[in-house]
Amino acid sequence: MDIYKRARDLYGRDVELIKLAEECSELAQAALKIRGREDSLCHVNQLAEEIADVEMMIEQMRAWFNFDSSIEKMKEYKLKRLKDRMEKGRIRR
Repeated sequence: MDIYKRARDLYGRDVELIKLAEECSELAQAALKIRGREDSLCHVNQLAEEIADVEMMIEQMRAWFNFDSSIEKMKEYKLKRLKDRMEKGRIRR
């Protein structure tokens, strides 16, 4: 998207990589707040907001580094590994 390119051009690679890390950290914090609690609308909305932020940064990184095929290959590998683990009864904690 044009807006992603404009943001990269304006802020630069290093700033945007830091922003990606910050957004991922905020998503992790939002996920931990929900864990073990009732799904209050406030927590669900916060989680949705943080997911949106991370997805936007990921899209920017995909465009910047042009590694969509690498990401898709890695996702296929990891999904197969997850499927294999579930079929073998391994529990992730």
